[in-house]
Amino acid sequence: MSASPAQCITAIRAELGECPVWDERAHALYFVDIHAPALFRLDPATGAERRWDLPAKIGSFALDDAGEAGARAGGAVLALASGFARFDFATGTVSPIAGAPAAGAEHRFNDGAADPAGRFWSGTMHVSTRRPSGKVYCLEGGAAGVVFDGFFVPNGFAWSPDGARFYINDSPRAMFVADFDAAAGRADAPYVFADLSAAPGFPDGMAVDAEGFLWNARWDGKGIARFAPDGRLDRFVPMPVSRPTSCAFGGPGLDRLYVTSARIGLDAAALAREPLAGGVFVLDPGVKGLPARRWRAR
Repeated sequence: MSASPAQCITAIRAELGECPVWDERAHALYFVDIHAPALFRLDPATGAERRWDLPAKIGSFALDDAGEAGARAGGAVLALASGFARFDFATGTVSPIAGAPAAGAEHRFNDGAADPAGRFWSGTMHVSTRRPSGKVYCLEGGAAGVVFDGFFVPNGFAWSPDGARFYINDSPRAMFVADFDAAAGRADAPYVFADLSAAPGFPDGMAVDAEGFLWNARWDGKGIARFAPDGRLDRFVPMPVSRPTSCAFGGPGLDRLYVTSARIGLDAAALAREPLAGGVFVLDPGVKGLPARRWRAR
């Protein structure tokens, strides 16, 4: 595997690590292992880790807008296979959100994020990954509605710095972008953003930097691709694992890129070649990111 600038900060061996989120108030990184299922908190400065086991598979989450600088009071919204739920970090309590849809026996929620106005978006996928029966939901005010249908594996969920563009991947099919009205929470019909074959592997989770460029983890691609706002491939950063899953900007200056990864589906020979598979990594991207947008329960 090509030399990588990324360093492993926790060799946690997640089956399916996903959804890294930086808490700029507490200077901590949160992420999930979908199949554990569990939510993790890592303090990069001290190496301290905390784990919360969850009652159902978790696809994604967003921190809420409660709490003050330097503290992680408040909680998060979770996209569980059993439906959307509130989570309290202090008590570990999971409280289902009334009226929120469950993914169903053959589906589960996958990636998701909060939009510029604090709504939470997440998508469902068939567990086989081979049926276009996934839906993209928007949760607002305790109620969730379907925005898009016909997805195989909805991934990404990122917005441009001005909030006017909504990026979303259908991992085996295309990288999409949609014009977005943040005030109304309305996304127009998505259209192709970048050539699927512009970088190795398949498009997974992603983050937008302060310059408006898109950083995309490439499943089975052994790296992170940076795309310009016009869809052009700007650069490719190799990783020490073949299945990076998502990325997020963090650190005190928002100038670090944190990357989650997966072990799932790798045979014994592949795992021997990739002893850090399932770990969390950090690299210097050479640019700054934006603070993670937070969920507003309203």
